[in-house]
Amino acid sequence: LGIATVTYTAGSSTGTDTITAMTSNGLSSTTTVAVSTAAQIVQSVSLAADKTALTADGAATSNSVISATVLDTNNQPVVGQVVTFALDSAPTVPGALTAINATTDANGNAQVLYTAGTDIGTATISATISGISRSIDISLNAGVPAAPFTVNAAPAAVNYAGQSAISATVVD
Repeated sequence: LGIATVTYTAGSSTGTDTITAMTSNGLSSTTTVAVSTAAQIVQSVSLAADKTALTADGAATSNSVISATVLDTNNQPVVGQVVTFALDSAPTVPGALTAINATTDANGNAQVLYTAGTDIGTATISATISGISRSIDISLNAGVPAAPFTVNAAPAAVNYAGQSAISATVVD
């Protein structure tokens, strides 16, 4: 048993290339390789968020656009491929993603929207395609209290150069 290995490099034309191996005694065998501009091999994935810190208030406005950019071995955008997103923030999951799958566009970008939950901490969001994963952290912080607060002056009226004690009370 003998094995010979060579490397085939596709040319610039699309179609099917036939490769023939021949022994010294005239035996031969063939195989084919399809050359297509549509065949893209994922080389890299980068992940970005338009906001990396959010208020942990559960409001629909506390969100961040998560963008995965997928490039092939020629540094060209990978188009029409599915990127899988996941939210991992054990032991609790603060917030939600609008989708777990998104398809890359003409620029190789796939996007989902992350909305913060009410737990303070860190939400880790990952994007995976063709076995390549990247992750990004979103910091979830305490925000401005939702409950009202009051401000009082005592006394409420003073003479010129008089003093008044001002107090603010925040209700939690």
